[in-house]
Amino acid sequence: MVPYYITFFISCIFCYLGEQSMRRGLIAKENNAEHTVTHQSKKINFNIRLRKSHRRFIIKSSYLYFALSILMVSLLAGVRDYSVGTDIRVYGNDLFYYAKMVSLPTFIERFPYIENLYLVLVYFSAFFSKEPHILYFFTGLIIYSFIMAGMLKFKDRISITFSWFCFLCLLYGDTFNAMRQCLAIGIIVWTFYFAVEKKYIAYVFGTVVAFFFHNSAIIGIIIFAIYKILQINNKLWMKILLVITTVVGLAFFNEILTFLMNMGILGLKMTRYFIRESSGLSIPAILIRLPFLILILVQKKQFCYGENSKSGLKPLSNEAEADFFIVLLFAEMISVELSSFVASLYRIALYFVPFRCMAYARIFAVQKKENRFFYGILLTVYLLIIFIYQNQFKGNNEIYPYIFGKL
Repeated sequence: MVPYYITFFISCIFCYLGEQSMRRGLIAKENNAEHTVTHQSKKINFNIRLRKSHRRFIIKSSYLYFALSILMVSLLAGVRDYSVGTDIRVYGNDLFYYAKMVSLPTFIERFPYIENLYLVLVYFSAFFSKEPHILYFFTGLIIYSFIMAGMLKFKDRISITFSWFCFLCLLYGDTFNAMRQCLAIGIIVWTFYFAVEKKYIAYVFGTVVAFFFHNSAIIGIIIFAIYKILQINNKLWMKILLVITTVVGLAFFNEILTFLMNMGILGLKMTRYFIRESSGLSIPAILIRLPFLILILVQKKQFCYGENSKSGLKPLSNEAEADFFIVLLFAEMISVELSSFVASLYRIALYFVPFRCMAYARIFAVQKKENRFFYGILLTVYLLIIFIYQNQFKGNNEIYPYIFGKL
């Protein structure tokens, strides 16, 4: 597991440097806005322009650190041996080598059961190298870039570094084993903020793009529907109803699709979008999720309204936004618990994990200074135990031991 530990550590260091740089720039921007100078002196105006230029430089330099953070984990995904991760044997090497022998239309026609955009990614990756390592690097780069970009949309509400660390411990292994779906998840996380900002054209476009990487991206619509409903009505009965409806609806995803086809609403070609993939449950879902869910419920007022002017942390938009994260935490926990009976629920529940990461990062960020160190250690140990147990002891995703490939 050493390659993972070292890479995660370096990636988080770069992410931390990027976050600190970004927050300095944002705080400077707010301070300048509060102290607007209207004096007509050329010297004063020059100093103002100089400060603005310096602030923009600080913010832009932060994105270099974030890029390096993403690059570290992308390289680890790219240089892995072909025995690390199960998707390599199903949607990886064979597709890559075949793509080098045929035209793009022929390639897409040959695999009608695989989403088109993923096939395009495979085909164009084959132009850059003789070996499939480049495909796994590009796939990781796209996934991690969209995840990071999605988290940065909430930069004034969460700790970016802890959210990123949560992602690495909870979902990084799945990006080796469910590449197509994780491409869709990354895009859904990024495009979700457009829906929150009521930029619906951008949201719909992003969701369609995600769908053509993996059909399960339709879950993104459900996630936004939960958010929108709670903004209208966030009473207790509505929250309970949303959790139950979401879990039941996801459990019968294939049956609902079949019903729509039988009714003539969808064509028979939609059978290609049945969810057939499954993955085992490693630790009882309730035991590993309930402690921090309880913590968020107990500290809900702080979770919702906590702020820190020194770090640029702001309260959530309203209580309904806090309830949105809580409902998704419940839905993810119950879905994974029930996946032992309905296998497809495990894969579907992966769409909730990035929001779980942001919720954990939020509860850490809103703690008082004297408590933040304790919560940071607790959360770090908790996440590492989950990562080690699931991937090393239970063998999830078949990513352990990590073996470097021959380049």
